[in-house]
Amino acid sequence: MDSVEAILIVTGESPCVLELADGKLEGLVKQRYPIGAAPNGEPLKQNAVFVAIPTQFASDDQVLSEVEDWLIRHRDVLMQCDAAKTIEFYTYLQPDIGSRSLTIPDSLIRIAAELKLNVANQSIRILTEDEYNNLKR
Repeated sequence: MDSVEAILIVTGESPCVLELADGKLEGLVKQRYPIGAAPNGEPLKQNAVFVAIPTQFASDDQVLSEVEDWLIRHRDVLMQCDAAKTIEFYTYLQPDIGSRSLTIPDSLIRIAAELKLNVANQSIRILTEDEYNNLKR
């Protein structure tokens, strides 16, 4: 399993949100959808896009450096989009690891602040085979 994965999450009313999924950003679009329902046929007000930032999934430091470079390359597009933006790091924990920390470098934090991006981290523990099998029952 990969050590760290980074996902850009953008939500908002601006049409730019869904446009981000139309080739304006490098990466795999994991989700692209309107939020809410318009039973009367009116346009939906909220949209969301989830884009996996492409990295080589090596050491934490290398992944974070690649994410920083990605943000710099996409600075103009991200600054022009008036929406809520979050970069979420998924930290995977192997079954035999109790905990680990992910230190986000200050240079990445400065870029995120410039782009009005929130930064989040979610730790996900990988199940053992026995734990996984017990869940399937």
